Amino acid sequence: MRQALLLSRFALTAVLATAAVNATASTAVAQGTPAAPADQAYRHRVLGVFDELSGAAIEGAEVTDILAGLTARTSSSGAVSLAFLPDGGGMIRIRKFGYEQVTMFVSISPADTAPITIILNRIATLPTIVTRDSALFQSPRLQGFAARLGKASAGHFITPDELRKEGGRPLGEVLIHRIPGIIITQGRHSGYLLQRSAHCGRGGAPDVYLDGVPLAHPQPGAPMDLSDFQTENLAGVEYYATASLAPLEFSGTSQACGVLVLWTREK
Repeated sequence: MRQALLLSRFALTAVLATAAVNATASTAVAQGTPAAPADQAYRHRVLGVFDELSGAAIEGAEVTDILAGLTARTSSSGAVSLAFLPDGGGMIRIRKFGYEQVTMFVSISPADTAPITIILNRIATLPTIVTRDSALFQSPRLQGFAARLGKASAGHFITPDELRKEGGRPLGEVLIHRIPGIIITQGRHSGYLLQRSAHCGRGGAPDVYLDGVPLAHPQPGAPMDLSDFQTENLAGVEYYATASLAPLEFSGTSQACGVLVLWTREK
């Protein structure tokens, strides 16, 4: 019954999306994102955000392009235009105070035009805010990172304070400077490529997780280019030289040698 209610509400949202698109596109433009050309309707793919219990539209939910740092907010109908995402799509973060955060990849192409429905789950008990550091100790999403950091586990960690000191330095350079044994190469026309760890006898390049979500390799076993990740947008980094050293949730099923986990800032 609740699912039917949500689908009904989102069908209405899709009808109302034309007005919502203009408003949200204007917001995106105000933040430095050019509006999509009128003949590229797929660039205005719509996302709707709803409450898990009531099915009500959630106004003011923040939808962020994690790599670019661009943000738009849902309207009173729960809708937001994704025109601020690049062609092809991108990894987005959806959050609203009092709800669990959602991180996902969204495709933007002529073949991907259907509206997207997102259901946000309420947080039963809001986390206690500890003032000794930034969002690292405020977010349930990052509590696992903080716990592993405190236990001095088998990985190598870069803390929020250390990341702040690096300023606008490329992430690849930061990792080389702060993580012993990590192998990153830089070609003349390529970015910072994360290579297979010397601790592995076999296997492909390390897997990369962004906010707990595994990112797809450009090709099976191929190294990931870290150039698109902005150091100033990160709240923490953890690296495991082999998959066997990584926590179970990051061990995956691939044949990768090593794991790099990136956590983004929340403010």
